[in-house]
Amino acid sequence: MLSSTVERYLEVAVAGVAPGEREDAGRELRDAIEEGVSERIEAGLDEAAAVEAVLAEFGDPLQFAARYRGRPLGLISSVRYPAWRTLVRLLLAIVVPICAGAAFAVEVAHGASVAEILGGAALAAVEAVVHVMFWTTLAFVLVDRWWPAPAEPEVPWSTAYLPVSSGRTRPGRVETLLWAGSAVAGIAFAFAQRVVSPCSAESAAVPLLAPAGWAFWWPFVIVALALQAGAAIAVGRRGWTAALRVSAFALDLAIALPLLWLLVSGQALNPVFLDALDWGGWSMPVSPGDVLVAALFMTVAAGTAWRAACVRPIRRFRGAAPAPARKDRD
Repeated sequence: MLSSTVERYLEVAVAGVAPGEREDAGRELRDAIEEGVSERIEAGLDEAAAVEAVLAEFGDPLQFAARYRGRPLGLISSVRYPAWRTLVRLLLAIVVPICAGAAFAVEVAHGASVAEILGGAALAAVEAVVHVMFWTTLAFVLVDRWWPAPAEPEVPWSTAYLPVSSGRTRPGRVETLLWAGSAVAGIAFAFAQRVVSPCSAESAAVPLLAPAGWAFWWPFVIVALALQAGAAIAVGRRGWTAALRVSAFALDLAIALPLLWLLVSGQALNPVFLDALDWGGWSMPVSPGDVLVAALFMTVAAGTAWRAACVRPIRRFRGAAPAPARKDRD
């Protein structure tokens, strides 16, 4: 049985191979690794050292797809592609939120409407993505044309660069608690805001959510949140299955789409609550209520996108089954 390090190496290596070829590629690579490990064990190395030596000799798993297909991964050479991917991910994680937040603040300062605030932030985020992808790629392409990539990476690859989290088919205990806990917290908030509120009228709490929504939408969202908490517990106990992945994604949409529509149409928040907001030093042309609606919209949209990205579990490479343990025969 090969170590989890090899499984992680296989998972990364075959990711760039066409889906129809992954099983053959994975099996071929696994056999080559097993052969190399066996030779080094026979030479006197222990299994961990043998695996480390073999994988270091094979090099960066991201370049395996290029070697297997016999052509580069794209415009960028296979030697520099890992650096491009790492840099793009880092820039997207930093630049896009900054641009969206800056556009949000500028629109608020100019007294824009809710739609203009959201549209400006979304447009800034899209433009940031386009610019980061284009200029970073162009820079790497030009470097490849002017300074051809070396045959071997300048920085030797080692197993320390492999992803840490792999080999799991279910979320951890903390992830499950956070997922289920956030759903339960949403349900608790829906009921608590009816009796606890920063605004009051005639000694009665003014709820944040529009009372008219209790005719259908708020019970609908509460039921969806309860089902989501149940799905989180099921995934934590049984692991991800196709049915649970579809159910989790459908529940995310069932919660997010009504909330986004209610926010945009002005039916989500209680008008009395918005009118009662007293932000003493507020001097912006746009009302505090509009800022609150826009901020909630962006929060729900970002949370839904993040949840959708997390629905796909981190799982083991399944292209080729792990080699069974071999028993020595006398």
